[in-house]
Amino acid sequence: MKLGPVEAFNASTINAAHAIGPGHAAGSLEVGKACDLHLLDADDFRHIPFNAGRDLVDPVIRNGRIMGGKRLEAHRLR
Repeated sequence: MKLGPVEAFNASTINAAHAIGPGHAAGSLEVGKACDLHLLDADDFRHIPFNAGRDLVDPVIRNGRIMGGKRLEAHRLR
């Protein structure tokens, strides 16, 4: 699609939220907006395309609770 990293990030967050409706309540980190997070184990968001196929998600946070991720799984195995 010839998008740069910043354009792709915006397309998959705030622009996607507006496209399906709830842009006023989700899609960006702002006080009062709903937020589920998939934190990525990458030094910089521009490194994400270079790690295609690798599992970078660590951890997943849904409704304020850590739901999964490599660190959580390693902790459970101890």
